[in-house]
Amino acid sequence: MAESVALAQPDQRPRPRIESLTDLVFGLALSIGAIRLISNKPTDPDHLYQAIAAFGFSFLILIQIWFRFTEIVSVLPVETTRTRILNTILLFLVALEPYLFNIIPFFAASQTGPLYDAASTIYALDIAVIYAILALFTSILAIEGKPVAPDLLRKYRLSREL
Repeated sequence: MAESVALAQPDQRPRPRIESLTDLVFGLALSIGAIRLISNKPTDPDHLYQAIAAFGFSFLILIQIWFRFTEIVSVLPVETTRTRILNTILLFLVALEPYLFNIIPFFAASQTGPLYDAASTIYALDIAVIYAILALFTSILAIEGKPVAPDLLRKYRLSREL
């Protein structure tokens, strides 16, 4: 039976499911922030406002990255080994973002020390590399974007130059 299926479709190759994985990782990263809100019950209104502000900040960063990523990847002409590797690194960094974000004491100035300094530095590097990967995707698209509409290609080339 398996041979008849293989004979019926000899040129078919497995298709990567990177889009589903990408959406899952972004959704998971956003969910971690929401779970953090639920697990830390506020003790007073100021703590509540701070928790919502911190979650909102993380949410805006992740959702903006996801919008930009989706816009670029939806028009990348071919999935190559290079883009797959970049995508994998990007997904790892996106999954790491809520962990690092929740270590950084945004509103507690009294919490300082080597752990918090290291966490904030690694968080900054995490976000910087995410944006660098998005820039590489934009560059790949601007260079190899033959099937992309001319107005979109112009937009990506301009984005790459800035």
